[in-house]
Amino acid sequence: MRLDDNEGLPKWFMPLAALGVIWGLASAVFCYLSVSIDMEQLGAKLLPSLDTYGDISSEKATNAMKRITFEGARPLWAEAAYIITTAAGLAGAIGLFLKKKWSLPVLGVSLIGVFLVQIDAWLRGGFAVLSDKAMVISNRDMFIAFATTVIAAGLFYMAMQAWEKKWYK
Repeated sequence: MRLDDNEGLPKWFMPLAALGVIWGLASAVFCYLSVSIDMEQLGAKLLPSLDTYGDISSEKATNAMKRITFEGARPLWAEAAYIITTAAGLAGAIGLFLKKKWSLPVLGVSLIGVFLVQIDAWLRGGFAVLSDKAMVISNRDMFIAFATTVIAAGLFYMAMQAWEKKWYK
């Protein structure tokens, strides 16, 4: 059964697919900013001034230095995975919204890429909650990593459902 319009399609499908596109656009902006940022600019934003904290050895300054080091140490393969994952996620969400069959494998690539990006962060100690690197990744960043994984898996699941129930054009 092919759907030429939204007949037979659950009411939740199109709004969730639209939210996936919005998430993909936001991800593309953050990916661009992350990849194009200069470490000196990041240092200027993250390092507290001596006037604010009194001395550069404060805990906030130490944490800022850890973050700069963490961001600057991303290996090339992880950067490539991040870019490919973001592009595939956005393209797959658009394909899902347009009810295109190709969205399933593209969202599969995106989901695999999300796991690769998370593995990079784990390998570099970004999520090491009980170590000296605990402040490298903030609670907000950990939430975003979790949300990204859940959303990527959800979009892939939606694409699988669309494939099985022949909701694609």
